Amino acid sequence: MAVLALYGSRPDLPTNIIVDEIIRSTLERELGPRLDFYAEFLDTSRWPERETQIEVHDFLRRRYAKKNLSVIIAVARSAINFMRIYGDELFPGVPIVAYGDEDSLRDWEPGRPIAGALAKVDLSETVELALRLQPGTREILVISGTSDSDRWRQSGVRRQLDRLEKRVKLTYMEAGSVQDYLTTVARVPEGTVILFLTMYQDSAGNKLLSHEVLARIAKEARVP
Repeated sequence: MAVLALYGSRPDLPTNIIVDEIIRSTLERELGPRLDFYAEFLDTSRWPERETQIEVHDFLRRRYAKKNLSVIIAVARSAINFMRIYGDELFPGVPIVAYGDEDSLRDWEPGRPIAGALAKVDLSETVELALRLQPGTREILVISGTSDSDRWRQSGVRRQLDRLEKRVKLTYMEAGSVQDYLTTVARVPEGTVILFLTMYQDSAGNKLLSHEVLARIAKEARVP
């Protein structure tokens, strides 16, 4: 059974490493030696999604032209979106399994076959917890980057946090270099809590690993 896992971002992201191991081990347990597993990575955190789609389209068409795939697992929004655009052309009739958050299928055509597991990421509950743990909080500083993926994540979080605006000040920081962010978090006043989303690119155009930026911010921040 030939299975292709298509990931939206780069292979060295901690989340991809964990998810890939889970997918592989689960399939190996269920299929044993019958499993023929492949993995490809769009890496849209470092390359513009449209540019990546065109290049990967040609690459996948050549690589898997003679491979009889049984199923494709699309991991994260950009991979699911790629399959929405090119799936029928590149892999006609091959079932698609989606793995991502609930907004990943927002543009998927109604009635078009797809299955999978979608997670609901509601960061308003995270903020509620922060307010309970830090009852003196007056402001939430929301930090994110400038890549398409960063902006998409922030737009969803803005919708989730709207209902909290009457209880706490919400400040969104989405522009600046990493050094600008580090300087800011080292100076924020007491009564602030930092909510870090993702940062795959900053305003200086630097391509980043989000978890590495988070570690640097956590080291410099003077508030929770």
